[in-house]
Amino acid sequence: SEYLDMMKDDKNVELLRTLKVYLENNMNFSVTAEKMYVHINTIRKRIDKLDRMLQIDWNSYIYRLKIEILLQFLEL
Repeated sequence: SEYLDMMKDDKNVELLRTLKVYLENNMNFSVTAEKMYVHINTIRKRIDKLDRMLQIDWNSYIYRLKIEILLQFLEL
């Protein structure tokens, strides 16, 4: 439900797209930046902001997998 609420704001949609690409690229900042055509620091800032908003447990593979599957269904 947190993710659906975030979809209401265009800025948050871009954050979720960033998260999706970041997870698809094995949490690699530089590859994510290349794929999204933005600077690596932009990706770092977006991921930090998402971390503050969603309290993501980056150490839990299962949690990251759940997020990745959810993001696939949100059609970003």
